[in-house]
Amino acid sequence: MSASIAALLQAWDNQPDQQPLRVVTGLDGRDKLQVRVDLGVLQLEMTGRPDGQRPYGFESILDYHAHRLSDYTARFGSAEGFRLNSLDCEAIRDEAELYYRRYFSLLQLERYREVSVDTARNLRAADFLEAHASSADESWPLSRFRPYIVMMNALARAEMHVDEYDHTAAERVLATAMAAVRHFGARHFGEVTVDQELAALGERLREIQAHRPRSESDRLQRRLAQAIEREDFELAARLRDQLRDLSSSGRGPSD
Repeated sequence: MSASIAALLQAWDNQPDQQPLRVVTGLDGRDKLQVRVDLGVLQLEMTGRPDGQRPYGFESILDYHAHRLSDYTARFGSAEGFRLNSLDCEAIRDEAELYYRRYFSLLQLERYREVSVDTARNLRAADFLEAHASSADESWPLSRFRPYIVMMNALARAEMHVDEYDHTAAERVLATAMAAVRHFGARHFGEVTVDQELAALGERLREIQAHRPRSESDRLQRRLAQAIEREDFELAARLRDQLRDLSSSGRGPSD
């Protein structure tokens, strides 16, 4: 069996009008993210470390050091004195870059759940470095991207709520993220700018507010149409029952 990927590249031509991203099923039966690049194809795992590695038998370098911290705390009674050396910090930062590459691509594919997981994971990595790096110089290279990661996490989570027609929850997620980004920008005034993140979050918040359901009946009707489109007939039946109950209670479509 040839190890050449020529056939794969020929079957997936990299055209300017085509999205160079896709999710495929691997030989192991698990989904893989493929990114078409100029000289080939980059393939990433959809769960765990994007490169499929298990450092020291753990899912990630971050998990490995979190386990070390747990052992240290159990031994000494607190986390005081636990420090990561420069190589440890570099490894955590490099690993965060792998997760960034995956969640940035997955957002374009509207895989919001996976984006929310990966961005939350990178926020934990930033927290871990800030708490345990030997110096701020070791944590800042990742921490300075916190506004961007918060933005991406909030956008993904908001879309998940919108998909369920819970616009109130989506608005709350975006407003909370904007507050967090503003706070970070104020704390690090002169070191970072957060204008782009705030603009993106604010724009999406306004869009959601403009398109929120006009009433509970409208919300249920939209969800019903979505359930039918997805052929989720069990959910559709429940939504029809809710609409019927709403109508019989006197709170019709105009409420």
